[in-house]
Formats: sequence, C-alpha cells, structure tokens
Amino acid sequence: MKITGLILFIMFYLTAINSAQPPDTLWTGAYGGNDAEEGWSVQQASGGGYVIAGYTLSFGAGIRDVYLVRVGYPCDYVPGDINGDDNVMGNDVTYGVRYFKGIGPQPPDSCWNDSTSSWLYSAGDVNGSCTFMGNDITFLVGYFKGCNPEILWCPQTP
Repeated sequence: MKITGLILFIMFYLTAINSAQPPDTLWTGAYGGNDAEEGWSVQQASGGGYVIAGYTLSFGAGIRDVYLVRVGYPCDYVPGDINGDDNVMGNDVTYGVRYFKGIGPQPPDSCWNDSTSSWLYSAGDVNGSCTFMGNDITFLVGYFKGCNPEILWCPQTP
C-alpha cells in the first residue's frame, strides 16, 4: 500500500510539473558588471520608463559608486540618422566624421543596449554590429553608393 501511494504521489507530482504554465513575462533585463550592484529606489522618469538608483562595485572606483540605470525608455530613432534631423542623407556622414575627429558634437540619439549593458548611439550603428565606430561611416557611404543594399541596426536595441 505504501508503494502504491508513493507511485501515485510521484505520478501526480510529475503531472503537475509538466502541466504548470510559466507566467507571462512582459520584460526582463540584467544590469551591472562582474561585482555587486544594488538598486535602492525606482522612480518613473519623464518621457517614459523608470530610473533605478543604487550603487555598484563593478564600475568607477569600485567603492560603492552611485549607479543609475534607465529602463523601459522608449528609444525612437531612425537608423542612419546620425545628426538627428529625421533624414538619412550625406550630412549624416559628415556629422559622424566630425564626431570621430573630435571636432563635432556627439550624436543625439542614445539607447540602452542590452547585449553590452551600455549606451549606444543607435542611429549611428548602420552595420548592425551594436557599436558605433568608424566602419559605420564607411558602411553608410557604401549604402549611399549602392554597395550596401540596406541599413542594418543592432537587434538588442529597441
């Protein structure tokens, strides 16, 4: 009788495990580095999303430095529109070159990149590498010349 009860319990348990549905997940994300981080306060941010304030041991001096993370931020941008004027044109190439030479301002569009846990000038990442570097300018010139059929973007950036 004990064995029959045990078998019935095991069968019930296995059935319950196999039929249980995981809860719906609306969003997940991990922020931080290789050491400890703690978030102590969450506030709704103007313009959407939330700001989490806490401390980090992974970045800065490594002695409980302040750590702010903005999550759920709607990041609207046009891939290739490096200067933020809502058009993808040759002046975006000039803007990007000036930025990389240190004689122009940084691009206006920045988004949180989940794959690198850092900010990315998303509009400038035209080759889909999840970085904004000089080869993106070369890729954009190739796009204008017809060598690259389309502008790509980082899949981990909204």
